[in-house]
Amino acid sequence: MKQKSITVYSIIISTVFAAAIVFFCWRLGYEYVAGSDRTKAQFSNLKDSTRTALLLYEPSSAEFKKAFEKACGNYEDYAFITLKDSTHVLFTYPTQADTATAVRFCEPYTYSFSTGDASYILSASLYLIRPSSVFYYARFTFLIILIATAFTILLIIYVHFSSSNAMHVQNELFEDETLLEDTYAENDFASSSKPALLEKPMAEGNEAAPSPYSLATFEETAPQPQNETEKTATPQGLFSPATGLSWEQYLEVRLDSELIRAASSEQDLSLFLLRVPLLSLADSIALRISTYLSEQFQYNDLLFEYKSDGFAIIKENTAIDEAISIAETMHAAVSKLLKEENASLACAIGISARSVRMLPGKRLLKEAEEALENALDSPENPIVAFRVNADKYRQIIGKEQ
Repeated sequence: MKQKSITVYSIIISTVFAAAIVFFCWRLGYEYVAGSDRTKAQFSNLKDSTRTALLLYEPSSAEFKKAFEKACGNYEDYAFITLKDSTHVLFTYPTQADTATAVRFCEPYTYSFSTGDASYILSASLYLIRPSSVFYYARFTFLIILIATAFTILLIIYVHFSSSNAMHVQNELFEDETLLEDTYAENDFASSSKPALLEKPMAEGNEAAPSPYSLATFEETAPQPQNETEKTATPQGLFSPATGLSWEQYLEVRLDSELIRAASSEQDLSLFLLRVPLLSLADSIALRISTYLSEQFQYNDLLFEYKSDGFAIIKENTAIDEAISIAETMHAAVSKLLKEENASLACAIGISARSVRMLPGKRLLKEAEEALENALDSPENPIVAFRVNADKYRQIIGKEQ
């Protein structure tokens, strides 16, 4: 489930909960406000019916008792009812009614009257908020909240198992390299060499003309470590003292963690590889480029040295098309710095993006390196982006599930 969908669902479910509670409070409040008029009308009907019944029947007769109970109506509306003459209690509800006990949310009434030679006192206390109403509205509110909660739990379970299945497919994809290669069978490289966005598929077998910035030329002339100990030595600290950026040895590990984070929040992620053939990271121009990258991307822990003449940048929440636009700006700025220092140097940029896939950092790095090789081999297209066939990737994922 996408982060946006989770946010929308959270807002909806919170609104349902709030609406249920507001409904419960509003209905009880409305009944309390209307309770005074309701209880007054109910007691008025009770006293008129009681007076009429006493005129027609003897207080001790079954006919009177039946007529009085009918006049009372629903006993759950009363906290208590008493009817007595000058010497006896003729009726009481409940059986041990305590008229002196004050009951909250009740309205007490008393009526004295005479029929013939006898005098009677009718007392009653009616609920402004009836217990039956509290139960009814509480039950309705509870059912709404229960249904919404159950639906949320089912949704959480569904998302959990969907994530588990997705991770299972991801593991299978990592273990089966042939399957991953099939997903890239129809990939293309989008390239740009102008300020306006230009996407150009790289045809298979299209051999670029030899150039001073080709990968082969670089491999022959690039400075190499003095010995194997220097090449494989563990870096000291998190950042290189020469450029202030992270060491290349940390690139793949950090890329793995950022890909996991991006997949969990369903965001994209792009990797930039920038190389300047014949450049040394110990040169002053390399420090100027590092300073520019730090100012442009701000997070030095996402900026890395790359080989002996380049830089790697991890850009969060960035799709491939946006990455190409960023690369154009980067290429123009770096080219300007190179021109100020040494007109013979030029840079090339290779890009790859997660593009809704679940893949390891090693795979994304390989794609960016392939894009960079094409950029180095084509000076007229110094920015090349690896574009995955997302539709075919989804089809393979669907088949595996």
